[in-house]
Amino acid sequence: MADPKIKYDIEAAVKGEADAEALAKTLRGVGDVLEGDLQKSAQGAAQALEALGSKQRALESFRALSNETGSLAIELAEAQSALRQVDAQLTQASAATQKFSQAELAAKAALESNRADLTAAKKAYEDLQASTVGAARRTEEYRQASQTARANIQQLSAEIKQHARSLKEAEGNTRTAQQAENALSAQHQQTSAALIQARGALDGNNAALDAGREKLRSMGIEATNLAQAERNLQGAVTQVRQEVAAMAPAYQQAAAASSQSTQVQAQNQRTLREGMTSISTQ
Repeated sequence: MADPKIKYDIEAAVKGEADAEALAKTLRGVGDVLEGDLQKSAQGAAQALEALGSKQRALESFRALSNETGSLAIELAEAQSALRQVDAQLTQASAATQKFSQAELAAKAALESNRADLTAAKKAYEDLQASTVGAARRTEEYRQASQTARANIQQLSAEIKQHARSLKEAEGNTRTAQQAENALSAQHQQTSAALIQARGALDGNNAALDAGREKLRSMGIEATNLAQAERNLQGAVTQVRQEVAAMAPAYQQAAAASSQSTQVQAQNQRTLREGMTSISTQ
C-alpha cells in the first residue's frame, strides 16, 4: 500500500544523505511501498548501499586504528628515549655515590688513624713524664722531648678536628648522592613500566591492524592506499545514487498510481457502506 510521502523519500534518496547506510535505510522505506520490479530495484540499491556502508565503516575504523597506532609508535619512541636518558643519569649517579662512599671511607680511616696516633702520643708523653723524675726533668733533653711530645699531641688533635669535619662533609655528600640515585632508580622503574605499557599497546594495535587488513582484503579492499580506497567507495556510492536518480520518475509514477488506486478503493468502500445503510433503512 502506497504512502503519499514516498515522493519525499525518493527525493531524499537521490539528493539527501551522503552516508551509504543512511541512503540504504531510506531506500528500504521506499521499497516497502513499491511492488514488482521497482521494489526489487529499490531493495537491490539498498543492499548495495548497505554493503558499501559496511566497507566504509571498516575503512574508517582501520584509518582510526592506523592513526592511533602511529601515535602509539611515537609514544614508544619517546619512552625509549626517556629510558636511555634515565639510564645515563642513573649510571652517573651510581658512580657519584660510589665516589663519595669511597671518600667517606677514606675520611673515616684517616680519622681513626689520627685518633690512634693521638692515643699513642698521649701514652708516650705520659711515659716520658713517668720515667723522668727529679733532676732529670731539668735537663735540656727532657725539655726538648716534652715540648716535642706536646706539640705532636696538639697537631694530632687539630688533625682529628679537620678529619672529623671532612668525614661529616663526606657523609653528607654520600647521603645526597644516594638520595639522588634512589630517586633516579625509582624514575627508572617508572620509565621502564611506561615503556613496557607503550610496547604492549603498540603490539596490540599492530595485531588489530593485521586483522583489519585481512577484513578489508576480504571485502576486496587493499589497505596500502586508504585515500584511494575511500575515493573508490565514494564513487561507488555516487554511482548507486545516480542509478536511483534515474529510477526516481518510475518510483514516483508507481507511487502516484498506487496512491490513486488506494483512493478509488477507499471511495468504493464508502459507497458500499452507504448503500448497505440505505437498504437497511428501507
